[in-house]
Amino acid sequence: FSATLEHGEVKIVKPTCNKVALCMDFMRVACFSKEAIELYLLESSISFQIYEFTITFFLTRLDHNGLYVIYEVGPSSLVQLPVFTNLKNLNILLLVCHIF
Repeated sequence: FSATLEHGEVKIVKPTCNKVALCMDFMRVACFSKEAIELYLLESSISFQIYEFTITFFLTRLDHNGLYVIYEVGPSSLVQLPVFTNLKNLNILLLVCHIF
């Protein structure tokens, strides 16, 4: 088996948005990413969270001894995609692809 480099959480659409559940899901994904970095001695881990038609990608890195930083990467909805496609953001995505 190889190392797990990504983790994700998907929520189904409900009549009301439960922000507490979304925050708990984010914390769960962050903990999974941290554990993967520690267990497999990785430089970084990528994760995602999906709710309704919104997807958010996160890149977790161990920047300093004991300091994990989570970066939000990519557009958070399909509506934002045209605004997202500029040279700076495409270079960031290329960097993420290079890491993985």
